[in-house]
Amino acid sequence: MKTGQVTPIQGVDPDPIVVRSWQRCAPRSDPRQRPRQVSLQAPSFQATLKAHADVMMLARPFLE
Repeated sequence: MKTGQVTPIQGVDPDPIVVRSWQRCAPRSDPRQRPRQVSLQAPSFQATLKAHADVMMLARPFLE
C-alpha cells in the first residue's frame, strides 16, 4: 500500500474495485498531511447540486 501498488499473493485475487479504491487513495495516504481543499466556483457548485438533487432528496431523511 505504501507504493500504491498491490503486492500479488499466490492464490488470492483482490477485488478490482478495492484495488482501484486503494490506488485512488494512495496519494493521500499520509495521515499527517493536511487534506487538499477543493473549492468550486458558484456555477459549478450549483450545477453539481442540481445534478444530484434527486439523490440528496432521497438521502435527506436518513441524514437528519
